[in-house]
Amino acid sequence: MTTTPNASASHYKAPTIGQNFQAKRTTSPFCAKRLIELHCEDKKPNKTAETALLTLNNQPSAHHKIVLFAPNFSKIEQSAWYKTLFQHNLAIRSFTLFASDFNQQIDQRLKTAHLRLTSQARERLIAYCQNNLLAAKQAIERLSIHPQHEQIIDDTLLQNLLSDVSQFSTFALTDAILASNWLQAYKIAHKLAEENNQEHTLITWLIQRDMSLILQLIAQPQDHTTLYKNYNISSFQQKRYILALKHYTPTIAQTTFTLADKLDRITKGAEHGHYWLTLKQYLLLRAQH
Repeated sequence: MTTTPNASASHYKAPTIGQNFQAKRTTSPFCAKRLIELHCEDKKPNKTAETALLTLNNQPSAHHKIVLFAPNFSKIEQSAWYKTLFQHNLAIRSFTLFASDFNQQIDQRLKTAHLRLTSQARERLIAYCQNNLLAAKQAIERLSIHPQHEQIIDDTLLQNLLSDVSQFSTFALTDAILASNWLQAYKIAHKLAEENNQEHTLITWLIQRDMSLILQLIAQPQDHTTLYKNYNISSFQQKRYILALKHYTPTIAQTTFTLADKLDRITKGAEHGHYWLTLKQYLLLRAQH
């Protein structure tokens, strides 16, 4: 069990759980409160981690909060550490769809809609939806009312159908940014702003994810397979990042990631500013360069 690294172009060595709890007892010089995030990919914590979790109940603090992200834990309600830790604390369970689960959802929805896609078209649809079930629902509904919906939909037809409705979509915006097509990204952002688009959180998250991955791909050129797996990037989506690496430098990627951080603070009210004006100004300046 380790803490989660911040996005950086340099290699990151995660602290051990012992070091992490030592950090918990240290006052942060930057803010009054600290949020410590723990990740565990196993089905249950090992003895060291379990003991450390149990000690949390005996170390209450008004200045620190713990977030435990453990999507693979099974039957955690029966664990002694869970019963002890959350006896007087709030537990929130979140169910995340991993790539395999999302793919099964797509297959089931295609079957229900009586749609038949070639393997390449299916892969494109999954990549287009980017683990977003709402986007998948909307795309499948559009396909099901198309005049050719009873035929086998190949990759070319699917691409044309999706491009017809996504020319000025959220995903089209972030795709243009990832492709370093800054002027096109500016035009899309301007159009979305005119439509009073409120998907600020999704846009910011997509930019943060893409730039975080680009930075790590640059820093770790020999370990791309592991990075793609960690970010749930399908083989079809990987082509986008391979092309992006030809255009992005660490400086541009870091600057764009910093932009996403600023947009996130504006959305949450932690910083004054206008979301769309800030985004469009950056895209226009980048296009001029």
